[in-house]
Amino acid sequence: MPQSSSLRLTKATYTSAQRSEFLDKVPWSKEFSWKQIELIADRMQTYEVNKGVEIFNDNTPERYMCLIIKGSVNIVKKDSSRGRRVITTFERGHAFGEMSLVDEEPRSAAAVAAEDTLLLILTQKGFAQILHTYHALGVKLLMKITRMLSQRLRSTSGMLTDALESKGEQEFFRMTS
Repeated sequence: MPQSSSLRLTKATYTSAQRSEFLDKVPWSKEFSWKQIELIADRMQTYEVNKGVEIFNDNTPERYMCLIIKGSVNIVKKDSSRGRRVITTFERGHAFGEMSLVDEEPRSAAAVAAEDTLLLILTQKGFAQILHTYHALGVKLLMKITRMLSQRLRSTSGMLTDALESKGEQEFFRMTS
């Protein structure tokens, strides 16, 4: 469960039916039936996050995935000069933080609300309940997460190739070491 006191997330009180409606209205859930959406939403929590607030920090062990219902979120990584750089921005309907549900490793980047944002959050516990109780839905959800990870890896590989071509391999690796 997100550390709402330390990360300044405000738990919002919405019914399971309202969470289901939120989930149904975003493209992320288009491949799920209404019954599946209800089962997933039953295991999610709703949080409101003010602009500029960190949703999670890098190198932290929290295990939850976020789905943006309203607003946008910057994914931020430390650069070689110890500054912070926005590496991507996710908007309504996008999920982030899903790696923590699968690999159980510390976060690889931070997430910061780019504007006032409403999130649905699926914790590791909720994800495990779906996997163990609703096997077909669990597999479908796991495949959805796997496809998201695959698409992001392909995108990152493309960006790395472009960076290598534009800077030259030696220059690129000198900058990142």
